[in-house]
Order: sequence, then structure tokens, then C-alpha cells
Amino acid sequence: MNHREPIVQPLLLALILTAGFAAVWAVAVFWSSQSAIEIIEPRQPGHNVVVNSLGAPLVQVSGNDYMGSWTYETLDGKQVPPEKVETIQGSHLSLPRPEPIWSYDWGQRIRVIPVGRPSSAYWYLVDDGEPAGAVYFVGYDAESAQCLGYLAEGGNCLQRPPAGERFPIDEKALAEGRVLAAHTGQWPAAYYYNFYNMRGTDFGAVQVYLLSGGRLVEADLSARRIRSLGEFPNALDVGMVEKWPHKPRHPPEWLTAVRTPEEVVLVDPHGGQVQHYTLPAALRKRGFTFYQSGEHEALLVAGPPVHVLGIDGEDVLRVTADGRILSQNELRWKGHWWQDGRNRAVVGPTVATAFPGIIPAIVLLPLTLTPERNWGWAAYVHGLPPAWPYLAAVLVTSAIAAWLCWRRQRRLDLPRTAAWVTFVFLLGPPGLVGYLIHRRRPPLTACEHCHERVPRDRPACVRCGTEFAPPAPTGNEIFAA
Repeated sequence: MNHREPIVQPLLLALILTAGFAAVWAVAVFWSSQSAIEIIEPRQPGHNVVVNSLGAPLVQVSGNDYMGSWTYETLDGKQVPPEKVETIQGSHLSLPRPEPIWSYDWGQRIRVIPVGRPSSAYWYLVDDGEPAGAVYFVGYDAESAQCLGYLAEGGNCLQRPPAGERFPIDEKALAEGRVLAAHTGQWPAAYYYNFYNMRGTDFGAVQVYLLSGGRLVEADLSARRIRSLGEFPNALDVGMVEKWPHKPRHPPEWLTAVRTPEEVVLVDPHGGQVQHYTLPAALRKRGFTFYQSGEHEALLVAGPPVHVLGIDGEDVLRVTADGRILSQNELRWKGHWWQDGRNRAVVGPTVATAFPGIIPAIVLLPLTLTPERNWGWAAYVHGLPPAWPYLAAVLVTSAIAAWLCWRRQRRLDLPRTAAWVTFVFLLGPPGLVGYLIHRRRPPLTACEHCHERVPRDRPACVRCGTEFAPPAPTGNEIFAA
């Protein structure tokens, strides 16, 4: 066929059909893969270590139905009645991540801090985004949304503080959630999340603790007062720890925990007392949760030093203030190898199978395999190295689909071969499906001359060029005069 046919309308129709088939295919892949995983490995109970009011570590076991049914047992496996368990709160103190900040958007530059229960005001910690890094607090009334003022080095003010009066900050530490802890009056809040609607809940910050320029700064958002609680030039993280001893049926009292490379320092904001806990060498390179479990003792709960796929666990160390280890327990449980976010061998093939076209795969695979928290160009670049094996598999699949399209175009002598082969190559097997069903197929019958099965929607054979014989008359023909 030498005449040219329109291409835009057929391409749009094929694109719509491709999108519909691709959506159905993706849903089917994710559903079937999840069903297969559930059959191969049923859900396992979840385990995590908690500490009771007596300072004893317990293993909290969640039901495998994910309905919040918890049981408790000691580290040696003895059951503990749930009604007798009253847990205390510790603080997770982490280390800086080795990778740089790949993206730093407004979701990381602003932290929301509700005040009051229910929230009567909302305060925000705002980073100016400059290379040196500086932050300030700004508050708004919850009802009228009017600005309540600003808090900076000089205290309360009604105008946005100039750059010289803002709190200097480590932007990477702020992005990783390592510079801010809040005292709510009931429970500690580590504000790793942003812009959550906290109205009507029991969260309402009273004091906020900030690592700024080697100092620990307390910002009292209710009294709108700033004060310094000490110098910590090597501080890595800050959090809130429930004070020992715990008083049953009383509101908890809180200490501010500051982690440095070699110790954890507990600061009592009210009494001004400072306690030092030297870290054992085994935990100085690891993140952990810190609990005060005695007058001069602490419990440190950390994940295993080496991650093993399919195995969950925690190490529980009871240490003295001078860093001596009194006891050490290594707890390990069977985990979900397929649920592990680091298991790219599961995520990569699933996404590549669900989106087998070049365009969707090259967009989605790096973003699903990136170690970054947020999606963006930097996260995309960071996810390209682990994505390339699966992109190569998608490339091969798309090339096969494009070859099938080319073979059909040649066999049927259809127009616009280059356009359709490109279309199928970019969209993969879903594009091939859209290409195949976007138009009616011509009937195929054997040529009387070369005996090849060829389309009969044209006057001559596409193989040998012989014109087809006209159909035999049936007697019903009408001839014009």
C-alpha cells in the first residue's frame, strides 16, 4: 500500500487502549504478586522491644491479623498479662546518614508544632534555606489564622527576625529529624512529619528543644520565651526520655536527651541537673533507643549490626552510666523477606513486570528503588544505579514487542511502520496490545498465485504482486446504465 493514511487519530486511539490495558495489567500484577507472597509466606507476628515502668525490657508481639491485639513476654519467652504492663517512653537517637541531602523541599524546611489540647495555636519552625542554615519560629492562631509573633535568639518579636537573630542550624540534621524534640505535657513528639492536622488530639507542645550552633535551646511556645540549656558542640541528635523513677498513674516527667559521639547526656529542663551516660564502643556507630531504667542505669535497644534478609531483631543492652555493660541480649525473629524495603530483588521485578514499557519503567523504577525519602530529581538520580538491571530487562521486552509490530507491518504491508514500531517500543507490551486492537484486522486468505496467506483488503497480493481475480458473479449484481 503506497498511499499515506492519517496517523494522529489512530495513535490517540491506540494510546487510550494502551492506557486502559496497562492499568488493568498493573493491578493484576500487584494483586497476583501479593497473593502469591501471602501463599508462599503467611503473615508473621510483629515484634518490638518495650520497657515497663520497672525498667525491665519486654517483647511486644502484635497479632498476625494486624488488628492491634498485643501480647507481651519476657526476653526468655515467658508470657506477661497485658493488663499488668505499663510501658515507659524512650528516645530514638540516630546518627547522620552517610549520603548527602539529595533534595531539600518545603516539606523538610518547615516543621509544624501544635500548642494546646485541642490546638489553640500552630507554631512552625521555618528554615530560611540558605547554605549556612538558620531557623526561626512563627505562630498562628488556630481559629483566626492571625500571626501571633516570632521567636528567635532575641526572644519574642512581632516582625520576622533578621538573619543575624535566627538560630543557626545544620540543614542536613534538620532534614533527617535530628535537631528538634518537643515536650507535649503528656507524650514526646519527634516531628519527622509535616502539616498533620492535630486539632482535637492530645498532642500540644509546650516546650520545644532545638540543637542550634552547638547549644541546646529551649523554646517555650506558650510563654514565648527562649533560654539556653548548655553547650553541646558535638551533638548528633536530641530527643525526650521519660524520667526515672516512673510514677504509676501520674503524668510522666521528661528529660531531654542529647546524643554526642561518645555519650548520651540527660538534661532536666526544670531542675537543671545533667546526667552523663557513656556509650559502649559497640553502639557508638549505631542508632538506638535510649531508656533510663535506674538511678545510674540505662537500656539501649538497637537493631542488629548486620542486616540479614528475612530476619528481624533487636539487641538489648543494660549499661551503667560509665558505659559498663551489665547484660546483653540478641533477639532475632523471622521476618518478611518480601516486605523489606531494602529487598530490591522483590520491588524491582514487580514494578518492571507491572510497567513493562520503556517510558513508564524509566520514570517509576528509579523512584521506587531510590533510598531517598522524597521523590524528586535528586532522588531519581540516586535510584538509577539499582534500577538499571530491571530497565535492561524492560528494554529487551520492549524490543521484542517492537519486533513483533514490525513483523506484522511487513507481513500485511501496512503503512506508517516507523511510527507504529516507535510507539510499541516506547510503551512495551501494553503498547503492542493497543496497536493490535486499535483497528479491524483484514481477512487473510491464500493467494491463488503464490499460495501465501495475505490480506484481501487491497487489489493485489502483498507477496507476489499478482492482482486478485474479481469475485465470481452471483447474478445479483447491479450495473449502471
